[in-house]
Amino acid sequence: MSTGTDRTSSAGNEGASPKAAAAFAAATIYMWLECILRLWFSKGGDAYLRLWGQRAGDIAAMWLAMIVVGLAAYFVFAAVWSKRAAVGTVRAWTVLLVVSAIVAPLLGEWGQAIGI
Repeated sequence: MSTGTDRTSSAGNEGASPKAAAAFAAATIYMWLECILRLWFSKGGDAYLRLWGQRAGDIAAMWLAMIVVGLAAYFVFAAVWSKRAAVGTVRAWTVLLVVSAIVAPLLGEWGQAIGI
């Protein structure tokens, strides 16, 4: 019987299920890939002024493509990690996701008129 003082397992240190880890990984990949694409396109990449030509359709197409990339990453990671009991910890995945959510958009806007 537990008295509530047993601290051997904290809620954030439990192992992340393969599907949860795949979701965290896919969201992180989504953010960093968008960051890389924004940097590349803003510096004169092949899609310069095609994706960022201030046309709502182009930006919507970019978001749709990124969602497809995120979903593909989710299914790939879920399949690769399906045999594991846990992949990392929920706390580690959360920290990685929060840091990526802060840093990736900042780097993606590097050199933009309203960016850094």
